[in-house]
Amino acid sequence: MDCDVFGILPSGELREIFAPAIIAEQVRSDARTLARIVGAEHRVLKIPGPTRDFCVGPRLMTELEGEGSAELFPQRLLRAMRAVQWADTGRYPAADLYEFRESQGMGTCAAWYGERDALLPAADFIILLTGTDGRSGPVVPFRHLRELAGEHWSSLDECQGLVRGFGEEWPEILRRAAEFAAPSDGTPPIFMD
Repeated sequence: MDCDVFGILPSGELREIFAPAIIAEQVRSDARTLARIVGAEHRVLKIPGPTRDFCVGPRLMTELEGEGSAELFPQRLLRAMRAVQWADTGRYPAADLYEFRESQGMGTCAAWYGERDALLPAADFIILLTGTDGRSGPVVPFRHLRELAGEHWSSLDECQGLVRGFGEEWPEILRRAAEFAAPSDGTPPIFMD
């Protein structure tokens, strides 16, 4: 870990250098600062983590602040961050996330195989896929994901979540998704590694 005063240290040595009260105050300060930024900016912030970004925005912040005392807010925020980092990817494998370039610009697209359980990361778009051959369905803006997933969705943070696989209902989800399909200028996107 890179520490401003002592340089790079193994994380285990931090507790030897910093007293628990100092660590606790830093956690409280960081949580309050993050809440103020989200409150003032009214947008989603992505915080890099060891396995994936943590997305926090107005909806999640309101939820975490409303769950109990203000004194325990930092612990609730840390719990949410840990849930994103160590989600059960054995049961919910992370969906593939692609960057693409098209005539209107660049973006990200997550691949959602609706018959499978998955961790769906934050993206600009979701492409709905079906079957073992990955037949392509509609591409929809990410903002429609929760509505399409319904009761199968469980939020991890502001944007990302776990979705339980659909069975016989999947063709209906594909039909509904077509209503939200992203407009295209006819130029196919170029997916990049």
